[in-house]
Amino acid sequence: MQKKSLRISLTALALAGSAVGFLLRRYMLLKAYGTDGQMIRGSASIWILAVFCALAVIALALLSRRLEQRADYESVFSSSGACMALSLAAGALTAAGGAAGVLSDPTTVRMVLGFLAIASGICFIAIGAGRFRGAAAGAGAHLLPVIYLVFKLIVDFKHWSIDPAVPDYCFSLFAAIAVLFAVYHIAGFCFGKGRRRSAAFWCLAAAVLTAVSLADGGTQNLLTGGGMWLWAAVNAWQLLED
Repeated sequence: MQKKSLRISLTALALAGSAVGFLLRRYMLLKAYGTDGQMIRGSASIWILAVFCALAVIALALLSRRLEQRADYESVFSSSGACMALSLAAGALTAAGGAAGVLSDPTTVRMVLGFLAIASGICFIAIGAGRFRGAAAGAGAHLLPVIYLVFKLIVDFKHWSIDPAVPDYCFSLFAAIAVLFAVYHIAGFCFGKGRRRSAAFWCLAAAVLTAVSLADGGTQNLLTGGGMWLWAAVNAWQLLED
């Protein structure tokens, strides 16, 4: 498959997967629960969404394997003005989500999580601005969001684990894991140890799965999730460039 057609195929699959995944999750939330709010066991809408997500991720993995490997930061991240604007938007949304979390739940754990989200949003902005100037941001700017996402996954999973209905949270869990691996692989390029195929796959998968989780709604989820979707998407686009 030619480089240009591969980039178009992966981009189209990620965008279509994001849109369809979001709609299927909305459909599941409408059809998989009874009037009492309890989940209807064996609802076809749950399986439809699960199968779709699995097929989309497998397709992205197979296509991503055809990309040429690159390891250096400068070889994958460009100084595109459009990418900088999207990076700034991703950072602003992530920071706004963190601020919303601090204001809505002033407990110690949630406040720490909120401030880490704000700091991560600032890091995304710094990284985007640095790329636009043709200079890579420091490793710290790339690693702090990894720390935030690890902490967020631990805190969220502790909350999710008390819910006996796995479909309530499993798609958000998959999205959180995909975003964490995407940000982790992006950071690897700062040390000259980037893996383009893996990074592209995780960014694309994160975009699709995060779009699914956005269907759950909620101000903080929409802000932070929207920021993470944009960050995954803009990095995927750069990773797919020739």
